[in-house]
Amino acid sequence: MFTKLFSRRLWSRDFILIVLVCTIASYTNSTFMTLLPVYVLDLGGTNAMTGMMMTGLTVVGMFTRIIAAPLFDRVGRKKMLVLGAGLYAVNALLFCFTKDLNMLFALRVLQGFTQGVFFPVPHIIAADIPPKICW
Repeated sequence: MFTKLFSRRLWSRDFILIVLVCTIASYTNSTFMTLLPVYVLDLGGTNAMTGMMMTGLTVVGMFTRIIAAPLFDRVGRKKMLVLGAGLYAVNALLFCFTKDLNMLFALRVLQGFTQGVFFPVPHIIAADIPPKICW
């Protein structure tokens, strides 16, 4: 009975890579959440502008997840993971080259889109990796 339970390992190479991708992306996201408001204020923005940036990210991210969810199965999870990770990385790098508040707002809204495409996929893939328990 227990031979089927332990026939496949949970901590496979794929699972470890997905955990690593999630960790790096979460670290980047946490950095943006804490440092971006300070950066906006440093550039001469107001607390209201900071709030609008956070709200823009959240609203666009929610709608993107609703639209992108059916694509995960139709296009393929691996392709969506690579596409989402690439978009998220490019978006994160573009923050390094802007000092304009309007461009910063646009990048933040674009970050909501890239998060909506990228963040759900690793969790879906990770849920597919563990062995199925057959009793």
